[in-house]
Amino acid sequence: MERGHREALAHYPQVSPPGALFLPGSSAELVATHISGNAIAGVVCTVASRRHDGNRRRSWAFIGAGCLAWAGGQAVWSVYELLLARDVPFPSFADAGFLLFVPLVLCGFVWFVESPASG
Repeated sequence: MERGHREALAHYPQVSPPGALFLPGSSAELVATHISGNAIAGVVCTVASRRHDGNRRRSWAFIGAGCLAWAGGQAVWSVYELLLARDVPFPSFADAGFLLFVPLVLCGFVWFVESPASG
């Protein structure tokens, strides 16, 4: 398996929605960890995209955008639920972030598959 693929798979449990279920602490700490984990993953993927070119660059950029979209959706949801103690309206900007995650990351995976093997 190529290095970039191993890196992406190694970080998945830390930033995935199910990964947040196994962290200790209160629900606010879980959400804060989840938001920061996805935001950090998005930034790291964006930085990685600058180190590559062609399909590999697009792949990292799409995956990073997906992680940032999820972090944004989680942040909006958290403001409503934890800070305002209100039900999240439907539809909301949180839904947009959550729904954008899937197509962005899938596009990123497609670009990984279509990128030529290096080294």
